[in-house]
Amino acid sequence: MSHKIHRALLMAVMPMNWKIHHVKSVDSTQHLLREKAVSGADEGTVVYADKQTGGRGRQGRQWDSPTGNLYCSLLLKPECSLQEAGLYAFIVAVALANTIEDIIDTDGIQPKLKWPNDVLIEKRKCAGILLETETNSKNIVTHLFIGFGVNILPQEEGDRIGLSDYAEGVLRETVLNNFLKNLEYFINIYRKNGFLEIASAWRSYAFGLGERGRARTASGEYHGVFKDLDDDGALLLLLDNGDIKRITAGDVYFEK
Repeated sequence: MSHKIHRALLMAVMPMNWKIHHVKSVDSTQHLLREKAVSGADEGTVVYADKQTGGRGRQGRQWDSPTGNLYCSLLLKPECSLQEAGLYAFIVAVALANTIEDIIDTDGIQPKLKWPNDVLIEKRKCAGILLETETNSKNIVTHLFIGFGVNILPQEEGDRIGLSDYAEGVLRETVLNNFLKNLEYFINIYRKNGFLEIASAWRSYAFGLGERGRARTASGEYHGVFKDLDDDGALLLLLDNGDIKRITAGDVYFEK
């Protein structure tokens, strides 16, 4: 069962003062947002572009960014540890899943969240998330740059899929505005109640939970069953020898 928002609750959360900036073309919305932060941009600053010429994902991977999809970055100033800042990837993912689920609104089809940062529809990638940080001399995160891309254009083949494959007349601005409302709600849930409710919501969308897979990390490759999400967002992999391996960074692939 998904963790969809009760809309009345949106009225009860602390408002976030989003300041939205639109540009036609940019090398990267993350880069542009960093420039705005240097100039003193407030928390809640949002930039989105029609096109990116140098879009990127995790680990510096290129993100193909043709005109028509949503490419966006937003700024938070959480004043937290690096470990806690990483939890915002799950908050963003749940907000995106809620947004996408409302838009596609198709019986039997639910977006899925693939650890650590992808949103899938029917096993094809619809959206991705990128977190970058700046810290002070005490290693406290002062700026959290959250980048995400959502495929809106129809995707006829390959491992990607777009919202327009399921719904007509999808507008980037509608996706963005609905996402920001959902994100605001889940940020407030997290700041009031901690990560447990976010983790529960993430599990309700989890791709591959209970299935066999492999995790490729800097220390090696591990095979086992995706058992759960740990309290700090780590993936818990039940290895064939019965041990539990905590995966905190890397890529996960499932056999099905």
